[in-house]
Amino acid sequence: WVRNKKKLLAMKVNADTAELYLNNPNFSPALQTVMVEALESMNGVSNRELFIKVSLQASDPDIARTITEITTMTAGYNKNISALETLSPVGRFLYATAKNGNVVMIFPADHVLYTERVADIANWLVEPKANKATKTKDFELWIFGDFSKRAQTELETTGWQLHPGSQNNLFPKQE
Repeated sequence: WVRNKKKLLAMKVNADTAELYLNNPNFSPALQTVMVEALESMNGVSNRELFIKVSLQASDPDIARTITEITTMTAGYNKNISALETLSPVGRFLYATAKNGNVVMIFPADHVLYTERVADIANWLVEPKANKATKTKDFELWIFGDFSKRAQTELETTGWQLHPGSQNNLFPKQE
């Protein structure tokens, strides 16, 4: 606990926010350590503390695990795919902007359906007014599982590059 707090403070996470995160009973010490290590590995990515702020919403251990998985997937993207520049909020989620200008969304989803919420977030991010400041090149969506046919069609039509089954890319096996 103390070690994770020191690391969060070194990352310039607000002391009160770090304290609230570390005292959230839905995050086990193991999840906290994994998440803090993932955040630490993204040194140079601005707004890393947004993951901690999102974590304050975790109302049960499953949500805490999901937030931790998104954090580790994002760290894996930063290390193994393309360097990230910044993290930004969208709804209750985060998206990343890579140094190459791509907008990146990452979820540990098994199967993505095309719902109104998915459509709203996907469409908002590709709107010119939303991505004007970032000079977005491409839009990437990385998940562990797959997409329904409708989700695949609609998202690709909107301009998203889909990356199903991404765990081997985000977490390559060590040799």
